[in-house]
Amino acid sequence: MLELADGMVEVRIGDEGGKISLNLAFEPLLRNFFTVLGLPEPQVRTMVDSIQDWRMQGATRACTGPKALTT
Repeated sequence: MLELADGMVEVRIGDEGGKISLNLAFEPLLRNFFTVLGLPEPQVRTMVDSIQDWRMQGATRACTGPKALTT
């Protein structure tokens, strides 16, 4: 904590190496991640498809992602 005239400031430095980039992660990594978290398979599929939908431009869609619900 750093005390300034107008208040307090907290600065944290952390390793970014352990984070998963939703923009770059391949499907198996995402699937394994959500499975390890304990999500049931249908929800794992929806989460992975939703991330893939988010990354795709236009009307292209994954099977159970949000774009599939709009058609």
